[in-house]
Amino acid sequence: LEPLSLVNPPQEVRLMVDALNELIARQLALLAGQQDFMADAAHELRTPLLAVRLQLQLLERAGSEQERAEALGELKLGMARTTTLVERLLAVARLDSSSVGGAQEPVELTGLLERSRLEVATLAQERAIDLHIEAESPANVLGEARSLSSLIVNLLENALRYTPEGGRVFASVGATRTGVRLTVIDTGPGIPASERARVFERFHRVPGTKAPGSGLGLAIVKRVADLHRATVNIDDAPGGGALITVDFPTLHESGHGLRPA
Repeated sequence: LEPLSLVNPPQEVRLMVDALNELIARQLALLAGQQDFMADAAHELRTPLLAVRLQLQLLERAGSEQERAEALGELKLGMARTTTLVERLLAVARLDSSSVGGAQEPVELTGLLERSRLEVATLAQERAIDLHIEAESPANVLGEARSLSSLIVNLLENALRYTPEGGRVFASVGATRTGVRLTVIDTGPGIPASERARVFERFHRVPGTKAPGSGLGLAIVKRVADLHRATVNIDDAPGGGALITVDFPTLHESGHGLRPA
């Protein structure tokens, strides 16, 4: 993967060399990104796996039924956190692969939003959060239903985890003059303006954050949005909290579907 270097080549050869060097540069960037991702993933997995090991040791050393039940509960929580992290790592890896540009078809976001609410309903119930959905029909975009569902679920989970117990999360889908807009509003602490660009970076978490998380949810949202030529914006919600919008282009402006990875 070394760039080709020729001194004063003929014009026809120069075009080919430039094209090859451009391809080589893209491959080098892809390899560097994969190496960084693997290093970050290994680092992020080390902590929860160590915690699971310690929780297992506590379970083995439990001297009473109460201690055993408490240790088993902590072990289950640790396994759940680790499973969620692995699932999100796999989601990021899939989105980074060239296979993401699979089936491209009109996708009805209203139905996806309703199904996504069912996926996060348990989390909302556990935290006593009022999750309200408002959807207008039709709201179609061109893309891949699986990755779009991942975008919605991650947005809802992010809002639910950072909203205090007893709070409210509102999500809506509707047509705009330029396409389709997905909106998620919460009553949490909001995202400082200085952090709004960085929260889309992998493994980045806002300093001082206490809510559990992997730092991958919004990174997945941004990646899926980019693949669908959508834009993601973060603002302050009226009355406090975060307001996140994802604007998708109309079907006829979506080009040939998903962007190549």
